[in-house]
Amino acid sequence: MRRMLAARAALPVPDVAGALGARLDFHKDEADAMAALAKANVILECCEHHFSGVKRQHGFREDKVDNLEHHCVDIQLDFMENMTTPLGPEEAQDWFWATARQSITTLGFYAHYWLNGVEHHQYFHFISDILNHDSAFAVQAFGDLLLRLGLSDQRTVLHVFADCGPHFRSYEFLWCLVEVCKSKFPTVFLHFLLERHGKGRNDGQFGLQRRWAVDYARDHVISDVSDMKGALEAGAMMTMSLDPPPAGPSYHIVVFTPAAKPKFVDKLDNSKTDLQIEHTYCLRIQRHPVPMYVAVIKDFVYSDRSTDEQKGVSIGNVVMKRQPAKEESWRVSYRKTEPEKDNLNVGVLQRRLDHQKHAKLANLASRADPEIVKLARGQRR
Repeated sequence: MRRMLAARAALPVPDVAGALGARLDFHKDEADAMAALAKANVILECCEHHFSGVKRQHGFREDKVDNLEHHCVDIQLDFMENMTTPLGPEEAQDWFWATARQSITTLGFYAHYWLNGVEHHQYFHFISDILNHDSAFAVQAFGDLLLRLGLSDQRTVLHVFADCGPHFRSYEFLWCLVEVCKSKFPTVFLHFLLERHGKGRNDGQFGLQRRWAVDYARDHVISDVSDMKGALEAGAMMTMSLDPPPAGPSYHIVVFTPAAKPKFVDKLDNSKTDLQIEHTYCLRIQRHPVPMYVAVIKDFVYSDRSTDEQKGVSIGNVVMKRQPAKEESWRVSYRKTEPEKDNLNVGVLQRRLDHQKHAKLANLASRADPEIVKLARGQRR
């Protein structure tokens, strides 16, 4: 565009009436075009920077999956879009009333570590009727996960990967990892995946979860969280039989009921630091050599920079701030009305038969036919 404008500007001005006015109009158009071009360049530069960051964070995460050191633990977590029940082999109209449906929350974890010289890949599906997708739920579930893993003190580095959602990219969740650093892992990395980062390990496990539920619902009714647990356990057993652990991944279904929601929230007091958590994608928390101090946190901005100590910037004083919680209790999913199945309308069936006798089969299906048995079993439910 610049070359075209320059070539046009270099043309001689003809000595005719109105030529100077035409040249003035041209310069106005040129100014507008240059302003639009500058704006487009800014947008392109921002997008280029963002998607290069996406590639950097994704590459670092995949490298940890492929080349995890024996002293490290890799944990990835994410919330799944809520599933709703009931699900079953038949579709009844009243099952889809809003007041008759119940939502189920899933927080997925992928845990990757070495144990006795064997590499382990474990997936945990924390299902609950709690609707909160917030830091308080994530903090309690993360603590429960570490207890279930029960890893020894030989592991000194913990890598936690999460997306940029406010439930993970918060000073409350960051303080949870500070406490983990003080009590269990001397070094903890918190990595954030940029927006539009593509599919990861958690997306894969959520895809399996949906398939397990749909397969189970072909022959069973999934009405609540306990039914969902049975459905997912059946699917997990089938999947693990095809690729048994530890060579293949293992799957664990946990009905998670968090403790009462705390009245007060503990979080990092960023007013005493130089940290703006929304502008970083990699933080390192290290246990302070002096026990009276909490920890040392460095901001590396991107995960691939964390291998060079000189590229990290200390955020300053690490101090906890306690403030009242915004919500006093968990939001729980429940049904206002129970879904019921309507009996078949015999009158409709009779009218249908009267109009379709010419297409009726000569040999009717036997009651022992598998499809008829399945229908009868569904009606008894």
